[in-house]
Amino acid sequence: MALSVYSWKRYWGSRTARLDLSDSGYLSDPETDALVAPMGLGVQVNRNSRPSVHWVSTSLLSSLTTMLLEDLAKGTALRCPCGQLFVSNAYQARYHSKQCRWRFEKHKQRHPDED
Repeated sequence: MALSVYSWKRYWGSRTARLDLSDSGYLSDPETDALVAPMGLGVQVNRNSRPSVHWVSTSLLSSLTTMLLEDLAKGTALRCPCGQLFVSNAYQARYHSKQCRWRFEKHKQRHPDED
């Protein structure tokens, strides 16, 4: 039997600390939680006197992190084969730019036996 090695990130806490399993029974990522912690919900009354809910943030970084997490949850944030993250509503999107697509297609054309 082959030995499998997983490069999972480990988080340490004290034995007396409470574990937060509110994320569907899983431990939440403390690094992401620290970025999103300054985010909150706010209510604003619009011109029609109707309340609307919107995100309120104290920093640009927490706003961008929340937007990225929403895009990842919706499936609109994608990863190009080159490793670049990009956002697209197109279901067939695979590359972040035409230049990147041309580069990968030329590579496949020159090396058809590679996977």
